[in-house]
Amino acid sequence: MAGLAGVGGAGLLAAGCRSEQAEAPKVSGSGRVSGEPVLAVGLYSWDELMFLHNQIDWLGLGYVRLGGDVSDPLMRFCVDNRLDVLVTVTPETERAEVASDGEFVAAYLARLDTVLDRYGPGGSFWAQNPGLPQTALTQIEIGNEPNFGYGFSGTLQEKIAQYAEVLIASYNHIKDRWPTVTVVGFATGGASDAAPAFIEAMLPALTAAGQLDCFDVMSLHPYSATSAPEQTIVEPWGSWVASESINTVKQLMLEAGLDKPLWITEVGYQISHADGGRFPTPVDVLGNHGTVTLTQQAAYTIRMNMAAARYSIPRVYHMFAVDSDDYNGGWFGGGPAHDPRPVADAMRQLIRLLHDATDFEVVLDGLGGAAESPYTYRFGTPRGGVLVAWCQNRGEFAIPLDAETETRVTDMFGNTIATVHADSYQGQLSEEPIYLFPASTDMPS
Repeated sequence: MAGLAGVGGAGLLAAGCRSEQAEAPKVSGSGRVSGEPVLAVGLYSWDELMFLHNQIDWLGLGYVRLGGDVSDPLMRFCVDNRLDVLVTVTPETERAEVASDGEFVAAYLARLDTVLDRYGPGGSFWAQNPGLPQTALTQIEIGNEPNFGYGFSGTLQEKIAQYAEVLIASYNHIKDRWPTVTVVGFATGGASDAAPAFIEAMLPALTAAGQLDCFDVMSLHPYSATSAPEQTIVEPWGSWVASESINTVKQLMLEAGLDKPLWITEVGYQISHADGGRFPTPVDVLGNHGTVTLTQQAAYTIRMNMAAARYSIPRVYHMFAVDSDDYNGGWFGGGPAHDPRPVADAMRQLIRLLHDATDFEVVLDGLGGAAESPYTYRFGTPRGGVLVAWCQNRGEFAIPLDAETETRVTDMFGNTIATVHADSYQGQLSEEPIYLFPASTDMPS
């Protein structure tokens, strides 16, 4: 890596801070669609996206996941802003509202037809707008968190059976009419055992239904509550780690012989109403506030993307562009100004540095998830190498560098901490990631 040499094995050294490298787990396939970058950052939004042209341009956003009903103005907005679009299609008719699974499946396929007949390849929207770039919708997500309901009804086993029918029928229907459309399946909610448990049950259910190969991409929503993704979360029933849940899903895919990409299509961190959130501060059943600080929202969002890169997940869609659906996770504040929150400033820096990264390497991996053990990941980009480093507990570290190259060190917002022309950088790591890269790097505007 240009400008950052010798940062391998025990490359980060600090008194009282362990630096052993954790063994890399097995993962299924590369996780990437051919030609995709190592890490693509997207936002989840509904039609409020249309009020954010300047914000999207400033952010450098390239990917969006759309929920709700897609409209002509919204699609035109996405085209004008050169956004790669994933549409999540949820059942309009709930299973409990019809007499049979067959009726439920038929109603869902009709909903798919409504979206793809209009905006998919050869759709009427493109025929009526020949002057627009013909960037047809080619990515559809089948449902949203079916394990939590959202159109699917009954016991968990009944939801599994219903979703298996819908996913298989949807895949075959789409591939018959629009073979170039990517079918994203599962959209599973839950970061503890909810997502892995649902997926573990779904895979044999699909096999039993006669078709395991009924999706192109698997997706999940690994929320980590008010903790960073690699932090251990202690519950009354036990403990869990969001990043380990991600890896569990990768292992399930590997064991099932599925060499397909895994995307995170929804994840986020909430701030409080006092910190500018639109909605009242959420409180859980134990009376705990389910929020993080503005700075933690920024830091944990970066670290969720690092967890994604760590497990070969090439896309992460974050909830939300602005606060919606009683969830204060927006990257931008309320209207009319929609000013960027710290998380948007931080993610702008990440996008500028890593949007076209083509290589990824684990240098240090937080031994056993210990709070005093650092994480250091290296990305290769056309402009040179970028090192991302943090540690849950603040500590002093010596980071070896290439003495021949001037290295710039910035905080997570892009503010310069130091410029070093030496064989190491001596400084603090904390829960807020820092970047190290050649000072000559030509930053995208």
